Amino acid sequence: MKRAVGTFSAKLNQMFIVGILIPFFIAFLVFVAYSIWTVVEREEKSAQNILNSVSQSLELQFAENEKIKDMFYISKEVFQEAERLNNPQLYTYYDDYSNAQIENAYTGVFTKMLYTSQQNVRAITFFPMSGEGDTAYYLGKSKAKIREITYPDYKGTRWFLEAVNEIGKQFYYAPHMPEYLPNKNLGEVYSYVNAIWDNDTRRAIGVVKIDIDAKEIQEKLDMLEDLKGCGMLLWKEGEIFAKSKNLGEEIELRENGQLFIDSKRYKIKQQKIPNTDLEIVYVSSILVVYWGHLYVLVFTAAFILVELVLAFANYRYQASTMMKDIENITMVARCVERGNLDLVIDIRKDSEFREIANVINHMIGELKNYIEKEYVLTIQQQKAQYRALQAQINPHFFYNTLNGFVALNRMGEKKLLEKSINGLSRMFRYVCSNMETASIADELNFLKQYLELEKLKYDGRLEYIIWADEACKGKKIPKLLLQPAVENSILHGMGDTDRSIMIQIAACCLHVKGIGSVMSIIIRDNGVGFVQRDEDSPEGSVGLTNVKMRTELFCKNAMYQCTSKVGIGTKTTFVFPDLK
Repeated sequence: MKRAVGTFSAKLNQMFIVGILIPFFIAFLVFVAYSIWTVVEREEKSAQNILNSVSQSLELQFAENEKIKDMFYISKEVFQEAERLNNPQLYTYYDDYSNAQIENAYTGVFTKMLYTSQQNVRAITFFPMSGEGDTAYYLGKSKAKIREITYPDYKGTRWFLEAVNEIGKQFYYAPHMPEYLPNKNLGEVYSYVNAIWDNDTRRAIGVVKIDIDAKEIQEKLDMLEDLKGCGMLLWKEGEIFAKSKNLGEEIELRENGQLFIDSKRYKIKQQKIPNTDLEIVYVSSILVVYWGHLYVLVFTAAFILVELVLAFANYRYQASTMMKDIENITMVARCVERGNLDLVIDIRKDSEFREIANVINHMIGELKNYIEKEYVLTIQQQKAQYRALQAQINPHFFYNTLNGFVALNRMGEKKLLEKSINGLSRMFRYVCSNMETASIADELNFLKQYLELEKLKYDGRLEYIIWADEACKGKKIPKLLLQPAVENSILHGMGDTDRSIMIQIAACCLHVKGIGSVMSIIIRDNGVGFVQRDEDSPEGSVGLTNVKMRTELFCKNAMYQCTSKVGIGTKTTFVFPDLK
């Protein structure tokens, strides 16, 4: 016995490891992977959203520069002034008043735009194509008047050459100190450059250079630092146009100013700003992104591990206690099965097993007294009823049910085991009651409890539906009359196969023409069926023969019929006329 208990304990531990521990670790790994994936997705979405926001903001900002440039084509006077600044000889035939009007229109339009623009535009400077390339025309906020400035050899600068060689294309140039402007204290600006050309001659008449406070871009790039990373604008061939404050801490720069990012340490997202040659880039440190979530996973793992150890200790204790009670009950049940009615189940601990033991002890005592005092006088008269009762309380059936409990205990289904034990306890109370008849409602409730226990044996292959109309729930029939028919449906419905079956039990009151009011009870299954030896009993079943005899003894005009077809199923019908 000790060896058997040791083997069972080893199997129980193996079941815990295979059924709980391994799935737990798999689930934990899935949880960790999912958490990391969730963090990645959230960070990706957050970065993409703010990147889109900054990109759209910059696009709108740059669109204002386009509006300023477009005034050369929208306003006739502005374009005429640009032509005059490029080639004064063309307007020598204009009188002074007309030239003043053109100049005032130019300064009025751009001065208004300087002050109404959403960004801090520092200056609008026009560089004509003619001349020696030293004189340009500046318009700033300090004075609403065009001023001549000297910019030596501006025609040889990179920005001027790119603008006139690709007319119609806009260019942006990185923040710098505008030494050529009259006000030397403007701070860093970034420049928008575009060629102004004559639609008739298809030639450039000059280049407009719009200088905007570099802080306008800096503030937007600094928004990306809220995501524990840094942002920058790239232009031309990967050169840095502008960058956020902590750029030097996050990434390295090559000597030529181009970007270098270690993909193992940093993640990068980049997006082109429409209608420009600029590209916004967001760089984040992988370690910084994930470090904030790592300690949560470590704490969760430690907490779950402690809970798992405590659960295992409690599981072992409860399982050991249950096994002792089950072994005690099983031993007594085996002795009763062999005819020994002198044993008593002794369970001292207050539990559901103690309640079952009390019911079984009471049942054994009642059965012993019944056999000793009433057997000789009543055995022939109550033969059919006794056999049906015996089929319900047969210790072999009880032993099989307890084996089902053992299986539930091994699987760790403690709640389902407790529910099943309570159900078995209620069944034995019903079986051991002294009533010879029972209501339809009580019989159907007993069948429901019986089928719930049977489902444990067949691992989900058994389903059932029980229904009764209100008119017949209170009507009386012999107690335990229906159970053998239900058991027959299970045994012959499944047979030796692993087929799943559905058992349907229905009770209803009907009015039949020529007969009157009757109560019909139908038990139907969709199992494998069987070959009938006669019209009523499957393969000469003694249990169903007793059911037929009890039905006919209970009510003279009652009818019992059992039919079955191989591959289709079995149908059992009871008809009772005029029951109260």
